[in-house]
Amino acid sequence: MDALKTYVFRLFEAKAGDYLLQFEFDSVLLVYDDNKVQMVLWKQHDGDNRFASKWFTKVDYLELFNEIYKEQKM
Repeated sequence: MDALKTYVFRLFEAKAGDYLLQFEFDSVLLVYDDNKVQMVLWKQHDGDNRFASKWFTKVDYLELFNEIYKEQKM
């Protein structure tokens, strides 16, 4: 989970690009566009067997990774 958090926030700092993270059983493609990041899960490292998340902002990811609480962002 630490690698995922690190690379998600690197995309927000760079404001461009993407990263492909390879884990033991699956891969995750992180894509940055218009101040949002999308995660695309490649099951068993197969690009034809993928599932995409919605596009989330930096605040959404901070909340998702429990870096801030909902009350703090309001």
